[in-house]
Amino acid sequence: MNTKTILNIAAFALMVIGLSFKSLHWPGSATIVILSAIIMLVSLFMFAVKDNKEAGVNDALNYFLSGTVALWIIGAIFKFQHWPAAGIFVIVAYVLSVALPIILIAQKDDFKVSRQFLITFFTFFLLLLGTLHHNPISKFLGSGGDYIKTTIGIENDSTTVTHSD
Repeated sequence: MNTKTILNIAAFALMVIGLSFKSLHWPGSATIVILSAIIMLVSLFMFAVKDNKEAGVNDALNYFLSGTVALWIIGAIFKFQHWPAAGIFVIVAYVLSVALPIILIAQKDDFKVSRQFLITFFTFFLLLLGTLHHNPISKFLGSGGDYIKTTIGIENDSTTVTHSD
């Protein structure tokens, strides 16, 4: 196995383990999730940028593509950790992702992108999608708060306690 494959497998495995730990509220989950994101960022900038350049992507587009994926990764980590500004990263990543097809359609040449880039992009796209409420991934994993409440029959009624003097 080459370094690229090992880094991708390690990042994905650590992300799954870290998110599992996080959903179970076990200690060390934040460290594992952040470590997996760092490994994926290193893999992205060590291999995907180089592979895209070898595939014929010009430098400006190459760094735009890689920057968009980096924002997805950072946004996902901020979202998973419930850090401030997570929404800003996610919104910017969504806007850039919507702009990507428009930019790619405007390309005059036949556009090719590396497999490394696609793996990185779709992995974190799915992981970030899993953090949003009312999506198929969170329902499948059982991580959506509304889904869990309706599944086990918890109603959203409040009880009031009054104190008399």
